[in-house]
Order: sequence, then structure tokens, then C-alpha cells
Amino acid sequence: MRIRSDNGTLAKAGGMVRYIELIMEAMAKRNLTYSHETLKQDLKNAGFVDIEVIKVKLPLGPWPKDPELKKAGAMALLAGETGYHTYGMHFFTRVLNMSSEEADEVCRKAYLGACNKNNHVYCTQYASSVYTSTPT
Repeated sequence: MRIRSDNGTLAKAGGMVRYIELIMEAMAKRNLTYSHETLKQDLKNAGFVDIEVIKVKLPLGPWPKDPELKKAGAMALLAGETGYHTYGMHFFTRVLNMSSEEADEVCRKAYLGACNKNNHVYCTQYASSVYTSTPT
């Protein structure tokens, strides 16, 4: 997972960047991988047919002017209210051996970064937008 910004505000969202870097480090240590590049083939291997993978821009906060993207960003922020800590505390304390205090600080800064409407940060979603069917 990578987070991006089209207007240079990613540099100001350091807490979010650090959070993602640490999540990716922990996932690599646990050999947990996800690649949108192999998603379609993975679904074919599982027996699905008529697979269409759609790339969607997901704002990580309610900063967009577009009403639909603003709503999606608000939902992402709502999920992040507990989500940053849910995933972060697990990976940071159990895999990266961080103290609870340090892990909590990383999670808190990531969430505060998402709350800042001046940080126009987003990620690209693939897996949540897969349309497929099984063979008949």
C-alpha cells in the first residue's frame, strides 16, 4: 500500500507516511504480501471468471471538493478512527517490538494527519472493487 498526494501535501503528512512505512515493514517481516498486479491472476487461479479489476482513488480524509470523493474520504476517516490503532498496535508491538507508547504515538500521528484537511492524501484501492463471477 502506498499513499500519495497530487499537490505536494504528502510531505506535510509525515505521520501518515511513517505509519504506512512501518506497516509495510511489519508485513514484509511476516511475509504477508498483497499485490494488485497479481490480483486478477490470483482470482483466476481460485476459479473465478469474467474478472474486472477497477482502480479507485480513495481519499484518506474529507478534503476533496467532489461530493462523492468527500463522502468516501469521510468514511475512510471514520474507519481510521479505530483502524490506525487496530492494525498499528498489532504490527508495531508484536512484529516490530515497539513499546506500546511508541506504537500509540505513531498511530495517533497517522490519524491526526488524516484529520487535517490540508493533507490531500489518498491511496489507490483495487481489491475492494473487484467484480467477478464463478463459472456456471
